[in-house]
Amino acid sequence: MDFTEVNLQLSPDNSQNREMLIAALDDLGYDSYWEEEDVLRAYISCAAFDESKIKELQQNLSPHFSFHYQNDKLPGQNWNQVWESNFEPVRINDQCGVRAPFHPSFDDLEYEIIIEPQMSFGTAHHETTAMMLDYLTHINLKGKKVLDMGSGTGVLAVMAHLKGAPEITAVDNDEWAVTNTKNNILRNKMDAEVLAGDIESVSGRSFDQILANINRNILLRQIPFYADMLASGGALLISGFYTDDLQVLKNKAEFNGFTLKDFKDKRNWVAARFTKR
Repeated sequence: MDFTEVNLQLSPDNSQNREMLIAALDDLGYDSYWEEEDVLRAYISCAAFDESKIKELQQNLSPHFSFHYQNDKLPGQNWNQVWESNFEPVRINDQCGVRAPFHPSFDDLEYEIIIEPQMSFGTAHHETTAMMLDYLTHINLKGKKVLDMGSGTGVLAVMAHLKGAPEITAVDNDEWAVTNTKNNILRNKMDAEVLAGDIESVSGRSFDQILANINRNILLRQIPFYADMLASGGALLISGFYTDDLQVLKNKAEFNGFTLKDFKDKRNWVAARFTKR
């Protein structure tokens, strides 16, 4: 599949503007993002890309802030090569390592995850993935049923397996991510259920641990679902949002029966751990 990359330069650039723009792009069908210091890169399939929608969005958001953009077509094969050329091994708190198949093994770490990222989010280079993995290294998942919501590469699902979870369900609404998760599940010699869809794909089911590294707006929409499907005493780990967003997510979670236990922050990104009352 070929993708269109849209580079957006915001003025002024702050977390609120970025979240507003990402939410609007979500509604237009964009499903992958790469955030840099002063640029937001958004990705959508070439078949779904509509430049008139970007221009309309630019006009609608102009009272709040402005942005300039340019777009380029990225053939899938070349995009994978870009990922590989920039993917370096990552170490998480001296316990966990994430590497590509072409990297040498870690000899001094307890947990090793092999990820071929392709077009999906989740290589542990981003602060949110790294913090979620950091949390998981300290959690015992033996005998636990785990949901990885928005699985991306499947890196969190693999870590849940390494921490002893016997039943893992990974869900993503992007077909590339679903394929990537399935491949990485096999690559790490484990079993997991991988579903294409949204939160409705697992509605009515029960889990002991839910992992959701998505973004603020999707988390706000899905927290009530998490509350319904999380077993009493279960834990919810979330990330994909900024420091300024923690309070609104905490309020939403508490309203739905969760208690904030603690959180981590790194370069203005946050990961938080909640338990169900």
